[in-house]
Amino acid sequence: MKKILSSGLLMLCACLCYAQIRVSGKVTDSLGNPLSGASISIAAGASLALSTRPNAEGIFYFAGLHKGSYLLKISEMGFVPKQIELRLERDTSVVIQMQYQTNQLESVDVQFKRALIETLTDRRVFNAEGSAAAIGTDLLELLAKIPGIQVKNGVVSLLGRGAAGILVDGRQISLTGDDLAEYLRSLSASAIAKVEMISNPPAGFDAQGSSGLVNIILTKKSDEGLKSSVNSTFSKATFTTLALGGNLNYKKGKMSINASVNFRKGSLVPVSESTVFYKSSSWNTIDRDRNYRTVPSGLVDLAYSVSGSTDIGASLGRGSTDFHSTEVIRSRSTLTSGVIDQLINSDAQAKMNSSYYAAGLFFKHRFKTKGNQIGFNADYFSFNDDKKRNFDNTTFDPVNGSVPLDYANFLSGSGQQIDLYTLRADVEQALPLVRLSYGGKLSLIRNNSSMSFLTLLKGTFSPEPDQFNTFSYKENTSAVYASATASVGDWDLQMGLRAEYTANEGISAGNITKTDYIQFFPTLYLNRPTWTDSKITFSYGRRIERPPYRKLNPFRWYTNQFSFTEGNTFLSPFYTNNLEFSHNYKGLWNVGLSLSSSDDAYGDVNFTQEGSILQVIRPMNFIGRKLYLISNSITLKPVSWLESINQVDVFYNRSTSSLQQVADRSGSGAYLSSSNQLTLTAKKTWLADLSLDYYSPTSNVLGRTKGRGGIDLGVRTFLADKKIQVALLASDVLKTRAEKREVVINEILQRYYNYNDSRQIRLNVRYNFGNQQIKAQDRKGGNEEERRRSN
Repeated sequence: MKKILSSGLLMLCACLCYAQIRVSGKVTDSLGNPLSGASISIAAGASLALSTRPNAEGIFYFAGLHKGSYLLKISEMGFVPKQIELRLERDTSVVIQMQYQTNQLESVDVQFKRALIETLTDRRVFNAEGSAAAIGTDLLELLAKIPGIQVKNGVVSLLGRGAAGILVDGRQISLTGDDLAEYLRSLSASAIAKVEMISNPPAGFDAQGSSGLVNIILTKKSDEGLKSSVNSTFSKATFTTLALGGNLNYKKGKMSINASVNFRKGSLVPVSESTVFYKSSSWNTIDRDRNYRTVPSGLVDLAYSVSGSTDIGASLGRGSTDFHSTEVIRSRSTLTSGVIDQLINSDAQAKMNSSYYAAGLFFKHRFKTKGNQIGFNADYFSFNDDKKRNFDNTTFDPVNGSVPLDYANFLSGSGQQIDLYTLRADVEQALPLVRLSYGGKLSLIRNNSSMSFLTLLKGTFSPEPDQFNTFSYKENTSAVYASATASVGDWDLQMGLRAEYTANEGISAGNITKTDYIQFFPTLYLNRPTWTDSKITFSYGRRIERPPYRKLNPFRWYTNQFSFTEGNTFLSPFYTNNLEFSHNYKGLWNVGLSLSSSDDAYGDVNFTQEGSILQVIRPMNFIGRKLYLISNSITLKPVSWLESINQVDVFYNRSTSSLQQVADRSGSGAYLSSSNQLTLTAKKTWLADLSLDYYSPTSNVLGRTKGRGGIDLGVRTFLADKKIQVALLASDVLKTRAEKREVVINEILQRYYNYNDSRQIRLNVRYNFGNQQIKAQDRKGGNEEERRRSN
């Protein structure tokens, strides 16, 4: 019986393998640049067509075909569709060069047919140009609507991970926290072509960032002429905000110019509450903060084609934030018997001025051998800020709350100047059996900051000797990398290795801390088709998470006289190993399994002790973490007027603590989202958007977070031959996205509530003029690793 089964299996395998033919190829534009977003299908006669998309290098393939006649179809937004007749007798390879589309109406039609979510070998792509959510919003709001991306308190992360590195056209933004959030708000979502989610970056990217990358690709002009737009947005949350902006894309002969300018002015009212439960009492603080922001920004990108094979260019960016706020803080201590024993009222006024400059030069040359090229980038980034916060504390009689007992007034301040210089070289070389990519990078970082805390004495703010600090930090990183891509049978293989040597020096209060280390970061990708229109992918990568500069500064930054934050000069980077396996069916349904493992990761700990209301927040290396994630995303189009993108993710976070004060805590959780776009008229002049999301309760060593979710609604219309777009959008309609969290430190329970004024309604009007044909262009810059660690 065993022999019969074995013989049968062998015959079955032989039949399956017999006469199977593979078609592979590469899709490029007229200049030889790969087109990773093209739609490609192949069919024999009236049989069901197989479809696929190229990888980041424009390479595609079909396997499991048989001898016969086939029709290969290729289409891409902004290009003339192409059809190729093939007579297959053996494995066949083709090179397809697409020509730019000149008919604007045809270009618009293609735009609405393009899928919102695409899956490539090493990343997932969200095509923002096809989303109603991209109209009338800024970039930060758009990211919050993309399946697989989470935005919480202005921090962008890939689901289940920490803060992701943010890149714009391949250039990483060297801002974090509020500064990064402000930068993302300054960019209009309507200027975004697509968003790439890279959970396991290849060797060509910097190893910094254990939580993956989000790459924002801006729209670029592909044909001669002018494409411009102006827009305005009126937002109403608790108070109002007005935003104005404009984009210009111009191409003439060998020169192209892309420019944008944006301005936003308004205020929000975030509310936070914390309660610390001691054995004999509880300490409750409510902070209502109205913050005002004026944010102008601008960007100019120039490119010149010296010849058909050589391009040079430059970019210049400038932005600033004028911030001020008024806070009303109410604190009280309540005994377990219910009697109030302390009342403290605080009023605070904060002011911050920050600005950044970004400049870059690039050179790119394509050799005569197709696929061979070399590129150089030189980039400079400068960021500075100046913060001041004046606050007073008035202690009242707990019995008669209107009688003041004590008064104190304080002034805290900080300043920071960051300069970042990078040089980068990249080479791509196509050999007969393998494609090589290799290069190197040098980065120099200089960070100088100061902090102070003063007390009002006899009408004058006077510093204490130990309440003033300057901090200087230098970091030099040298990196080299190499990767190889090849096809082995039906498998596509990509292997890479990156080596980075880092030397840094920190100086604070005369104390010098120096470290240096070299680390290696391997990457591996495997993918192959399985059955009709289906593909499996496996990837592995090792990453490093270096701490932001401010977390290394040991000086104390006071929120009030009972709470301060201090850095840790001994804080160390930590390393993460990522494993991912995914299966994609027809580009519509993607199922993924992943494991992320880190040891000695750092996190902020709010230290509290019995008998003291003092709270000390300090970053520590103490977390061991393993994250297991099952992700599902499916795109449905049950009827012609509805497209629905749905995400269901389930995860388990196993986390341990090496700190005695923090207990081990693990927990499971889930994330669900549904983004639905409806076409309301046959001419596609009225569109609507309905988005829902829900985060289930979950736990880790940093605390337990309660469930939360929300609903967003949107409608837009096109007027004047689609030159005018009007959008009305409402976010967090039910006001249910407030974050509630609790943590236990030293066996003391702490509870937190944060609401960021997220329920808003927005009216956006946008006017487009000029030649509207556009194309997304992705050019990797020199700033990769360091640029999100600056705040």
